[in-house]
Amino acid sequence: MFSSPSPVPAAGEDRGLVTGYCILGTDPLTSFFSAVTDTFGMKSNAYLEKARAAEKEALSMMKLEALKLGADAVYCMRINLTEATCGNGMLMASVSWAAVKPPAPAPEIVKAIEMLDGNR
Repeated sequence: MFSSPSPVPAAGEDRGLVTGYCILGTDPLTSFFSAVTDTFGMKSNAYLEKARAAEKEALSMMKLEALKLGADAVYCMRINLTEATCGNGMLMASVSWAAVKPPAPAPEIVKAIEMLDGNR
């Protein structure tokens, strides 16, 4: 799966909009430690880790949806991270982008895929 912020090539076949989402709860300890770090103006690693986990899950769901449509690339991505409940510690990550099947992958994309496959 290749992602790009640039527009789809004119010859590419648009496969439609794909989305992914994740709603992740935070426990009371996360809220407590976040309140402590907030008091001293520090970064909250507890919430940061939760936010990263939610984004990763949302991206995985979206990639699966793109593959189901037969796409092997996506473009015009948008990621949102919001609080899903009013102060009750639920984070929601959502992603959306357009899936595309290019006529032939560019050489740099083929090289990137080969490098990624080699790391497995």
